[in-house]
Amino acid sequence: MLCRTAALATVVMLTDGWRPESIDSVDHDTLPVRCHWNDAALADRCDVVLPAISASWQAQVDRLGFHAPMPDDDGILDVYITTDGTDGGAYVYGPFEDEDTTDGRMGCHAYMALDPAISVANLPSYVAHEFNHLIQFATDFTEPTLPVWEATATAAEAWTLDDYSITGNYVRDFQTYPWMGILGDGYILWDDYEIWSYHEYGAGMWILHMDAVYGDGEGSVGPALWGAMEQEGWDNEPDVLDAWAAVSGQPWEDALIEFTVFRQLAGSSAAPAAPADAATVPWGLRPSLSVSATDLAVASQELRPEPGVYETGSWHVTVTGVTEDAPLDVTVGGGEGIRWAVVITDEAGNHEDGDPTGHTSALSGDLTVGVINLGEAGFDADARIRATVPTVLLSTGGTDVPDDDEDTGIPDRPDPVEDDTPEAEGVGTKDDGGCSVGAVAPWMVWWVPLAVVARRRQ
Repeated sequence: MLCRTAALATVVMLTDGWRPESIDSVDHDTLPVRCHWNDAALADRCDVVLPAISASWQAQVDRLGFHAPMPDDDGILDVYITTDGTDGGAYVYGPFEDEDTTDGRMGCHAYMALDPAISVANLPSYVAHEFNHLIQFATDFTEPTLPVWEATATAAEAWTLDDYSITGNYVRDFQTYPWMGILGDGYILWDDYEIWSYHEYGAGMWILHMDAVYGDGEGSVGPALWGAMEQEGWDNEPDVLDAWAAVSGQPWEDALIEFTVFRQLAGSSAAPAAPADAATVPWGLRPSLSVSATDLAVASQELRPEPGVYETGSWHVTVTGVTEDAPLDVTVGGGEGIRWAVVITDEAGNHEDGDPTGHTSALSGDLTVGVINLGEAGFDADARIRATVPTVLLSTGGTDVPDDDEDTGIPDRPDPVEDDTPEAEGVGTKDDGGCSVGAVAPWMVWWVPLAVVARRRQ
């Protein structure tokens, strides 16, 4: 599910307490849910929406154990069938005020708006996705990392509808730009590189992989991950990387390396701990280039891939025809203080972690090399992310290992997002084929994609 920015005028209306128009409504038989419409001809849409809400509640709250959505002052969770602010899609919006200061988390109520242009066939997936955003508002509306919102909601569709074949375009996009990492999103890709991206939705494969490795494979990691991000107050600690470490039982850096191995093998029968259907949908990684071991035997290659790699991101190259007699040597450096990691996989699913200051692989055949940016020591998920260009040395003849502190002369990229955006609280929308959530706090204004989480894009 992919989103795009709503107009600022709409944002301002919503921060003033605006809600979609309603001329009538119907209540769910047993749940505290009310479905509204602003056109009598749309009333029958509630006959589809209310059962979808019930199915989502049963799957995500009763079965998986997510916090239930918080109702508003009248004790009701409101859903609107409306064209007000939806622009052909859907959104979820809340007031960003902690409604229970004794529960240890920053949670608030929110409402859901669904455009009548959404087909009846697609409504259950929209509702399942947006329902998870309602849960996220009730759990930790201060979390500024957009992919964990959209990726979890995308995975929640799979858990609710028992359909794990995430739309191929989303995962394909995520796998095409691995250098963006799990802290970046399609807004950075568009604003900085004019790349139209499904990145944060395709990151659903990250959540499903996490569930396959650390959860029960049926969605248990969702509430565990969001529960690990809870805190009372606006200081966003623990953050998403802290939560990833808590769920995986290891430093997030090790969990990231583990996930990168999966990214390199995803979409093949060799993929480890693969979510259901991972081998039957286009989840395969797209390395940036291919290098022949025969050419490396003649001369080593020094690669400096642009635009670089963001923290938690990775860059990948295929090296074909590596033999046991002429093993592959890999050395990675670049960026002052940046910690790099190296993973290498072969077509049979074998993998190894490498020392970035100089690693000789024990694998042969056609190999995929992943270079991972772990950030500086003590890197925090709430820090401004930036791309760093690595220097990658490949050889099959014993590459000289440079001094670990050697200056490569490659400067870090400047901050990708400038602090010149107007202060605003926001709403996201989801057009036909997507979803959204609005999430913003006073200290999060610079993070425009989350301040105005946007409509799903086809």
